Amino acid sequence: MVTHRLRLTLGQVAIEDKSNEIPALPQLIRSLPAFEKVLVTADAMHCQQESSRVITQERGWDYLWGLKGNQSGILQCAENLIANQAFPP
Repeated sequence: MVTHRLRLTLGQVAIEDKSNEIPALPQLIRSLPAFEKVLVTADAMHCQQESSRVITQERGWDYLWGLKGNQSGILQCAENLIANQAFPP
């Protein structure tokens, strides 16, 4: 976890053998201090319910995930929401 504005590493966790980054993200989020006004960004791999829950409900932070077709229906739902909005010119 880094802060781009300050160019600092805030934390990191080792990925266990036979695991991947997905279960490590909630662990990392829980280990960080109680910062205010945090926006967690990550690629589509981290578009997971548990990670989203930990960020929003446990920490009170926001997130911005990249979306791909790796989560059934989420990309299509987002595309439909955007397509049906009346954005001003």
